[in-house]
Amino acid sequence: MKKNILRTSIISLMMFIISAIPVMAQTKKYSYDLVVGGSETKYVATKAGGSSFENKYYVTQDFVAQPTGSTRYFSYHSRYKGNQVSNGLKLAENDRKQHNNTYHSGKAVANKSYKLYCKCTGNGHTTSKSTVTGKWTP
Repeated sequence: MKKNILRTSIISLMMFIISAIPVMAQTKKYSYDLVVGGSETKYVATKAGGSSFENKYYVTQDFVAQPTGSTRYFSYHSRYKGNQVSNGLKLAENDRKQHNNTYHSGKAVANKSYKLYCKCTGNGHTTSKSTVTGKWTP
């Protein structure tokens, strides 16, 4: 009887310790090659848990290459199981600042994997591909 109580106590303590360990968010690099009106969803990363948890995601564009004489904008949001779960960001081609936006209510879940959606909009040379690279944190 005492062994069962001791065993149960040890297992409970271990489960508490493991669940209290924070999981840091993954920051992942991304690269999309899109025509105007084109979109893709890829680049999986895991949402932080514990004390590092936030109801936000972050996107920073490092590089954009588009046809001469054209203007491009890139729209982003987080997706989970194929559904949009965050408010969107729309960044201009020359924007290199870090931006963030919030997840929809109850949709940001710690330790879950999310994908980054990107869509290209703009004018001029709409059938030529534009490349955007950067990093994102769910």
